[in-house]
Amino acid sequence: MTEQNNRNGDGRLMSIREVSLLTGVPPHTLRFWEKEMPEILQPERTQGGQRRYDAEMAERVRMIKELSQEGKCPLGMIRQTLGRSQSRELETSIVLDTQSQRLIEHIVDEIAGLLKSRLFHFLQSRNPTRSGRDQ
Repeated sequence: MTEQNNRNGDGRLMSIREVSLLTGVPPHTLRFWEKEMPEILQPERTQGGQRRYDAEMAERVRMIKELSQEGKCPLGMIRQTLGRSQSRELETSIVLDTQSQRLIEHIVDEIAGLLKSRLFHFLQSRNPTRSGRDQ
């Protein structure tokens, strides 16, 4: 993903400190969650290795915080819950991609059929004696 696509509402990516202040989750906890749930919480990195969070990632931090504090939900269960929702999003995009691919294949087949038909009629009109013998 490009940095442009991952910017928050004001056009900036946030540092770990900014996300910590925004969510109330200490930086060491963010790093721990990142190690424990890389499929859910994986901020981008600068060339120097610093973490950069977009608004969506900050929202995930809030969700993890809520689940872990209010519901006293263990990280394994949080991983399964949030992982499932991300899997559903991925499955939906795969289904859409598959449907799009089928539609494209159908359109290409239709176009190929039309081209074959036009080419056949064109060749028939240019060489009427040959088409008469073939029939």
